[in-house]
Amino acid sequence: MKHRFLLVVFAIVGLCCTACSNNAEIKEENVSRIIKTLSADDMKGRHAFSPEIRDAANFIAEEFQMIGLSPLPGQDDFLQDFSIYSISPSETEVLVNGNEVSEQHYFGLLNEESFTWQHPDADILYIGE
Repeated sequence: MKHRFLLVVFAIVGLCCTACSNNAEIKEENVSRIIKTLSADDMKGRHAFSPEIRDAANFIAEEFQMIGLSPLPGQDDFLQDFSIYSISPSETEVLVNGNEVSEQHYFGLLNEESFTWQHPDADILYIGE
């Protein structure tokens, strides 16, 4: 998480450097302000698809506008909206040798309605406790 945060900070600083003239100065208080804002507790880690990620995006867009950057041609702002769809099964069932496995003990991503394991000689790998 810290690496992702530092990447965002360096990207903002890098954009500030390229957007400004050669005699522009990066001020420590501006860098500190940006870091403190994006790492603040109320940003809650800026988890994807959360209101806090939108707050962080708006803050960064305001910073871009403040340093004189322009949105891409044909765009009104710096934000890029897109749709993501997630489909989850309403119920799942896993049977091993005819015995049902509790849903806390399995995880699977499939693109089929049902799945039958065809390798009875495969080793079973237990992860965790």
